[in-house]
Amino acid sequence: MTGKEKCAILRELRNRIALDNGIDFRSSECTYTGECLGYCPKCDSEVRFLEEALKEKALKNTDVNFNSLIDVSVFDTNPISDTTDEKSYATMGNMIVNDKVNLTDEELEAIIREYVVLPDENDNVTDVQGLLGDIIPDDFDDAGNILSVNRMRFGTDGEGVRTLIGFMGCPLRCKYCINSMSWDGTKSGRKCTADMLLDKVRVDNLYFLSSGGGITFGGGEPLLQAEFINEFLSIAPQCWSYNVETSLSVPFEGISLISDKIDLFIVDIKSMDNEVYKNYTGCDLDLALDNLKKLLKLVGSEKILVRVPIIEGYADEKSQENSVKLLKEMGITRIDKFSYIKK
Repeated sequence: MTGKEKCAILRELRNRIALDNGIDFRSSECTYTGECLGYCPKCDSEVRFLEEALKEKALKNTDVNFNSLIDVSVFDTNPISDTTDEKSYATMGNMIVNDKVNLTDEELEAIIREYVVLPDENDNVTDVQGLLGDIIPDDFDDAGNILSVNRMRFGTDGEGVRTLIGFMGCPLRCKYCINSMSWDGTKSGRKCTADMLLDKVRVDNLYFLSSGGGITFGGGEPLLQAEFINEFLSIAPQCWSYNVETSLSVPFEGISLISDKIDLFIVDIKSMDNEVYKNYTGCDLDLALDNLKKLLKLVGSEKILVRVPIIEGYADEKSQENSVKLLKEMGITRIDKFSYIKK
């Protein structure tokens, strides 16, 4: 999806928010001719206007309405992968209603009052250095080590409009890793507190509420910093949805710590063949497989999506099908099959 296509979707969301809430507003057509990220200061200024209007309504105890937006399809139905799960996060289409979005008027108004913020001039920057501002001391006990914060993700990290938070560090050394800078020493992460991170990502609260979207934790391996994620989740709005992309090659204590706060575990199992897995990742499969079995018992199959790729030079279509077969025998019901893009 191009930036211009994202921009058109977000513009429609803004128009529908205004219509549903009786706000005198119509988003103007974008005339920007350069490379578009899907959002810009002009777009964010329109969000500011809507948030100010909604906040004024909420403070006056006037109903704030997103309900008719949730069921309206504004995304093109365009799956990004061949998947055995028809409701996979990989399929964009009708925005499936997340239970957390079915709020009472009072709950919604409270969220608007508490979490509406005005973007500053750096909020259109996707690089973590621009988003998180001043660095804090490396030895700060409660800091998270962040690789990147990317806004306006559609269809790749979960349903609705999402922000992907990438974390530094990973126990695997995958041959075609697209985020090797998270572990190879070529890039320094950004230390921040949970409060600092929330202050920045909540700028898209309006989009999250109107699309059933939210935050996806990625990496690197985010669950190496499970305590920080748990702290973030303890202060973040419960009405957002929260996904985590993980290899599960981490101590199970971190997984269980946040399991009741995560809506979807997107598990990256390269292969169910230990030899293939070890050749590609440099690690044994045993820990990830054991954790997957424990997680299945802990949260159930509906909250787990396992991704199984074809990996050039490592896992062919036959290997992929065998992995799918073994996963189904385990009780995994949501499986995303795709071909890995070689770096």
